[in-house]
Amino acid sequence: MTEILTIIDEFENLIQNSRRVPMSSSVRVDQKQAMALIDRMRISVPSSVKEGERMMQDRDQILAEARSQAEGILQDAEEEAAGMVAEEEIMNRARIEVDSLLAATREEVVRMRADAEKYQFDQLEDLSNTVSGLLNEVHRGMSELQFRMGEHEDELAEEPEYREFI
Repeated sequence: MTEILTIIDEFENLIQNSRRVPMSSSVRVDQKQAMALIDRMRISVPSSVKEGERMMQDRDQILAEARSQAEGILQDAEEEAAGMVAEEEIMNRARIEVDSLLAATREEVVRMRADAEKYQFDQLEDLSNTVSGLLNEVHRGMSELQFRMGEHEDELAEEPEYREFI
């Protein structure tokens, strides 16, 4: 690219340093020098064009790589975001499950306490009934003994030798 610019600068110098045609804005240019510069331009242009095309290809390649990297970064970000959403969803489901299990456990504990207290009450009630029955038997036994003792006192009162003990 710089070669063509150098040739254009030389062509400009040729025109500026050429003789002026009197009473006009035209100049007389040495045809051989002008044709030599034009030939050099023709030779240089394809290399300049090739260099420009190469630069365009490099630019296109850099852009393609940048696009590819950007798409990869975007895809990674989308996957990570989806993963984060999935993790958040899993965490939410886990929290719901834990809350549900805790509620069920609390209900089970309350039920088990109620069952245990009912069992204790039933056992104490059975014990109370048993003790009441035993007390009734003890009272009956005591009454019977008292009755018997009363009979014996009457019998003893009738016998003189045992009166002094009564």
